[in-house]
Amino acid sequence: MMTVKPEKKGISGSLEDYLEAIWFISQRQEGVHNKDIARELGVKMPSVTVALQHLKELGYIEYERKTGPRLTEEGECLARQVADRHALLKEFFASILLMPAPEAEALACSIEHTIGQDAAWRLANLTTYLKENCFTCEKFQFEVYHKTVVKRDPALMRVCTEESHG
Repeated sequence: MMTVKPEKKGISGSLEDYLEAIWFISQRQEGVHNKDIARELGVKMPSVTVALQHLKELGYIEYERKTGPRLTEEGECLARQVADRHALLKEFFASILLMPAPEAEALACSIEHTIGQDAAWRLANLTTYLKENCFTCEKFQFEVYHKTVVKRDPALMRVCTEESHG
């Protein structure tokens, strides 16, 4: 289920990643520490401290060095929204477009911060529709679909290569 929220205030994709990391860590363990966030995101501790100060100023977290960050209600809503978009995109890329899991994961990470609510709803509806109505019907031929989804037909999309410029 997607979490819907009004437009977010002054937050970058990078700061959304911090919120998402805090939320994921808090689901796995009691208390979130800066070192956990640094490990989760593959960043250095000073970067975590700076990001947490920004998130505190924006009202997305409560933060004291001794107790670590805690998501506010607004922060949790936004973190869950980012996590939902990530899961939706990953599902679409892996299940519908049949991309390898690592590639689907990386692409979902890069798009989760830019996709708008309307597009996310439409993508969620399309994914659900295809999985419930198309992939399960007797006429659906997975092998044919797989060959079709991975082919590169220049009639469908322009491709710029070195040869096309010369």
